Amino acid sequence: MRTACFLLHFLLATTFVFSQNGGTIHGIIRDRQKQPVPYANLAIKSISLATVSNEEGLFWIKDIPYGTHEVVISSIGYENLLKTITIQ
Repeated sequence: MRTACFLLHFLLATTFVFSQNGGTIHGIIRDRQKQPVPYANLAIKSISLATVSNEEGLFWIKDIPYGTHEVVISSIGYENLLKTITIQ
């Protein structure tokens, strides 16, 4: 199984957008070779919000309540990664 470096690229490529209803995260999931990871799953565990990256590795999750949340990133052939984010 390949070890993924989703986490580094998730952090570097994620943009936080804020609104009155909460926040939005969007970005691109890449592997260690900096290639997009198509159809990777992203889930925010505490609030049951999830999305799948498109064929170019791009993702978008909106209306995330303010606070700290754990994001799980998974894809076939990669190890799952867990990242804590804070929406302020």
